[in-house]
Amino acid sequence: MIFLALAAAAVRNSGVLGDKPTYLTAMPISLRQAGAPVDGNETGVAFLALDGESSLLDDLRAVRAHAQAGKAAASGDANPIVERALDLLPGRLQAKLILRQWAKKDILATNVVIPEFETVFGVAINAISGMPALIGGPLGFVLVTRGDQRVMHVDVDRSLVPDDQSLFSCLDELLVDRFGRDNVGAIMGRPPERTVSCTP
Repeated sequence: MIFLALAAAAVRNSGVLGDKPTYLTAMPISLRQAGAPVDGNETGVAFLALDGESSLLDDLRAVRAHAQAGKAAASGDANPIVERALDLLPGRLQAKLILRQWAKKDILATNVVIPEFETVFGVAINAISGMPALIGGPLGFVLVTRGDQRVMHVDVDRSLVPDDQSLFSCLDELLVDRFGRDNVGAIMGRPPERTVSCTP
């Protein structure tokens, strides 16, 4: 929940998406039932309206309520008749419909938990990052958790958000304020000359 609140607060404080009452956030979720066999992905998308107020970082009940409502709606969202009808459309038309739908969202936010392993094909692993797939929307946030290590990656469509400096500065300030400078690495290796002030 803190991840969703941080992403929305950084967007609100930086003003990169304007002063909207809420930011429509898409959050991919697993729909696999407990104890179900693991064969392929069972995923859905929850949609949340987050206002991005920094005060929510101290009381996450509202964010949690939005997330739980979004997950519940996504779990009962499947309509096999609609899905079959969409499958009959030409691929190019399907792609246009999907792009149009996703372009209505302000933020894509997802978190991924990765098992701890030391090497891949004999190469030592120090950190793992994730890349949110932007599909027509302006901003994507992904938090990758591996043991006690957490790496946040932010993807920006610069045709929709041409100046992302304030976003990264606000995110950096929020993280430092919440977790302390010693616990927060540089955001995306942002060089010092890109630092700008963040005014909530």
